[in-house]
Amino acid sequence: MKIPPLAIAICTFLGLAFSFPANAGELPDQPLAAKGKLVFADDFSTDRFGTAWKALIVSTGVENGVMFGRQTTTEHGSVALAKLDLPNGNLVCQCRVQFEHNATVGFSFDDMSYKGSVAGHIARVTIEQQLVKLHDDKEGAMNRDLLALRKGDDAQKKSEAEETIKAHTTQVPMKLETTHWYLVGVEIVGDQMRVTIDGKPIGFLKSPGLAHPSKSDFKISVSGKQALFDDLQIWSVAAAAAAQ
Repeated sequence: MKIPPLAIAICTFLGLAFSFPANAGELPDQPLAAKGKLVFADDFSTDRFGTAWKALIVSTGVENGVMFGRQTTTEHGSVALAKLDLPNGNLVCQCRVQFEHNATVGFSFDDMSYKGSVAGHIARVTIEQQLVKLHDDKEGAMNRDLLALRKGDDAQKKSEAEETIKAHTTQVPMKLETTHWYLVGVEIVGDQMRVTIDGKPIGFLKSPGLAHPSKSDFKISVSGKQALFDDLQIWSVAAAAAAQ
C-alpha cells in the first residue's frame, strides 16, 4: 500500500502525522486477523480494581468509572497487571485512552516466565502525545544480551546493539490532545503488530520476537503525570487475514 503525498498532508492536518522507517514495512489498511473469543474485558464501572488486576506499582487504580495511572515517584511510573488466557499469543486489543496531562502510556503483552528479556517483556506499544512506538522487546530494547552489550566497554558492540534495538522498533510521530478520548487498537498476529487510533491504522512492525507463543501477562503502565483508561477488551484471534 502506497500513501500518496496528498493523503499524508491530509492526515497531518487532522493531527495524525505518519513516519515509515525501514523496519516497518507497508502499513496494512485492513486488520491482521478476525477477532476470536473475548478473553478479557473491563469497563471499570466500580471504583476499585477487581480481582483480575494486580497493581505492581501502586499509583494506579479505579475512580469515577475509569482506570487511572500516575507517576508518583522518580523511580517508576504506575503498572497494573492482568493475566490473559491466549492459546497462541495472537490477540486483538482495544482500549479508550485519555491523556490528562503529559504522560507516556504503555501496553505490554509479556511472558514473565521468559528470562531472556527484562521482566519477561515481549511486545509493547508506547503512546505519547507526540510519538507512538511499536516494540519487539524480546529481540530489541528489553533483550538481556543487548542490554549487556550496551553497558559494556566495546564501542563497536555498543553501536551494534543500538542498531539492533532500532531494527526491532517502529516510531510514528503523532499529535494527540489532552482531555480527549482516543480508541487505541493493538493487533499482534505471528511476527506482525498493527496499531490503530480511532480506527485509523497508524503503525506497523514485523519482527520475530512478536511471534513468541505466550503473552499471558498484560500490563498497562503510565510514566508522567496521569492518563485514564476505559472500555478495555482483548480477544484471541479467530483467523489470520490473507498475507499482506
